[in-house]
Amino acid sequence: MPNLALFDFDHTITTNDNFTSFIYFSVSRKRLLLGRALLAPLIIGYKLGLIHATYVRSSVAKFAFYGRCASDVETLGLK
Repeated sequence: MPNLALFDFDHTITTNDNFTSFIYFSVSRKRLLLGRALLAPLIIGYKLGLIHATYVRSSVAKFAFYGRCASDVETLGLK
């Protein structure tokens, strides 16, 4: 299967934030709660305009999927 990344910059396909929705769908409640506590400084920094969104999303994804098999995460994305 080829790698493909699609971006909807003008929101003609969707107006939702699919990243956040996918995190909530694919991560256990326990890990979500722990992630909120540990990543709170990054999120606050983002909301204050001090940290770029790309860095925050990367950090959230690393924490959310740490130790999980890539194929398992990919399967979740197909649901």
